[in-house]
Amino acid sequence: VSPLIGLLGTVIGMIVVFRTIAESGGGQAAALSTGIFQALITTATGLLIAIPALIAHNYFQQRVELIIGGLERASLRALHHLYMRSKDDAVSS
Repeated sequence: VSPLIGLLGTVIGMIVVFRTIAESGGGQAAALSTGIFQALITTATGLLIAIPALIAHNYFQQRVELIIGGLERASLRALHHLYMRSKDDAVSS
C-alpha cells in the first residue's frame, strides 16, 4: 500500500504544480518547486516504507515455505509408517 500512497502524493504534488502553472502562467519557479518537492517527498517516503516491507515479506515467505515443506515431509513419513504397519498387521492375521 505504501507505494500507492507515495504515488498518490506524487499525483497531488503534480496537481499543485499544474494548478500553479494555470494560475500564474508558469513563470513562478518557487511556486512550482513546492509542488514538485511535495511529490518527491511522498514518493520517497512510500519507497522507504515499501522496500523494507518487501524484503521482510520475502524473508518470512521463504521461512513459511521451509516450515510447510518440513511438515509435508513429516506427514508423508508418518503416513508411510502407518501404511507399512497396517500392511504388516494384515499379513500376520
